[in-house]
Amino acid sequence: MVTDNRNVYTPPREDISEIPTHLIPPRGDEFDTPPKGQYDNIVAATLAALESGNLTPLVKEELKYTINARRSAQGKGELRVQFTEPEAAVLTPEEEEKVNKRRNQNKLAARRFREKNRQVGLELTKKTKLLESQNVRLMNEIRRLKRERLALQHQLEEHSKHCIYNVSNNT
Repeated sequence: MVTDNRNVYTPPREDISEIPTHLIPPRGDEFDTPPKGQYDNIVAATLAALESGNLTPLVKEELKYTINARRSAQGKGELRVQFTEPEAAVLTPEEEEKVNKRRNQNKLAARRFREKNRQVGLELTKKTKLLESQNVRLMNEIRRLKRERLALQHQLEEHSKHCIYNVSNNT
């Protein structure tokens, strides 16, 4: 039976002499297995990473383990950091009054702004209607004047045919 090894991941082989020494963890017994609590954290982070597809929890736990392992190798104690949620700030009555005053001022300013914008819009609408009606009136005036010009040209042509003082005929 022939086994297909194409789907099996094999890490690339590196020459260890090319890796900086500070990146290579020591091979002592203290690095073989993590402490009991740390092991549980790494397993939980691995499961979380597998479920979510996000490697961040696993990387964090591995970094914590590496840092603590190096500290213990240097004879330092284990580094433990506890994060606590900051308490919500409670406002004094003066601060609360100040916040409410600002909130009311903001509401009034927003109302004035909206009213001003509404007024500007109404004025623009009025001006647009006025200009449109003026445009229609002027277009009618242009048509009337063109008709009048054509009528006068026609009259001039008719008069020129019968006029004895026709300039074009005397020259």
